[in-house]
Amino acid sequence: MKILFRMLSALATGAALLAAPSAHAQTPAVPNGSLDTWVTRNGAEEPQGWQTFDDLYLFVIKQFPITGGTHTTAKTATAHSGAYAAQLQSIQFSTNTGPVVLPGYLFLGNAIVDQNLTGGIPYTARPSSLQFYYKLAGTGAIADSAAAQVILTATVGGQPVVVGFGGGYFTATATNFTLANLPISYDPTTSVAPDTVRIIFASGVADNLTAGTTLVVDDVVLVNNTVTATRASADLSAGLGAYPNPSAGGAYTLSYPSEPALLAAPLAVVDATGRVVRRESALRAPAATRALDLRGLAGGLYTLQLFTDKGLIAKKLLVQ
Repeated sequence: MKILFRMLSALATGAALLAAPSAHAQTPAVPNGSLDTWVTRNGAEEPQGWQTFDDLYLFVIKQFPITGGTHTTAKTATAHSGAYAAQLQSIQFSTNTGPVVLPGYLFLGNAIVDQNLTGGIPYTARPSSLQFYYKLAGTGAIADSAAAQVILTATVGGQPVVVGFGGGYFTATATNFTLANLPISYDPTTSVAPDTVRIIFASGVADNLTAGTTLVVDDVVLVNNTVTATRASADLSAGLGAYPNPSAGGAYTLSYPSEPALLAAPLAVVDATGRVVRRESALRAPAATRALDLRGLAGGLYTLQLFTDKGLIAKKLLVQ
């Protein structure tokens, strides 16, 4: 089974899902990113413009014969927007070699390239992040890790070379649709433009896959952090309060009197070098204020980032 997970082995930790710029500017669109259009393929409905585990199974997997395909990715009417979303589920099958759990996979594109760089579409922009909405559930504790990944490659000497990458694991149950972002990092040693983008989702990637782990994905977009998005974020940021600021010890209270629900968004804190030094997941419920504890960090200037569904909200914080 390890051969199935090579494409996901370099994923960052799950916290990376929550660090991204504003999602108000997108270029260009991800084909069928809404996951509303489905066609019959592999004996089942499959999302148009995307591949599933069944495509990979038919191409590379020989040791686990399963009649009729796995169908671990399916259409669901439980959507964030539009008519449908994609449901990826890890399912246990009986085979001639014993029981095996296979994950739900979703790959952008219409062609298998190889076992490590599956799918992909022509793409020459340099987006700042990948955004999508997801729900995650499992039987009891989710023991394995759902995952998402975006890879931008350029063809050099006839071979694909990675020039941009973003990815993360996530295991926390999300009963409601949750906004996630994968910031994309680019190779600083080259300015070559990508020619292909690959987007991959999986309901599980660990060797101890857990049957029943279910990942629902919808509204997949690539985000370009343009001037328009920056201005929109600046307007939002004006309403965010943080006190005391400066803080002698690093303890802050956050408030957003006009739209307190925005305080519940996931957040990150970045130091002066651009390094993320603190991350927090979204709150389970909105609150009038929110505590932010930066005690233990060195004195200096930091940037608070709130990743709301209206865009990025940023605030400078001074720790003394």
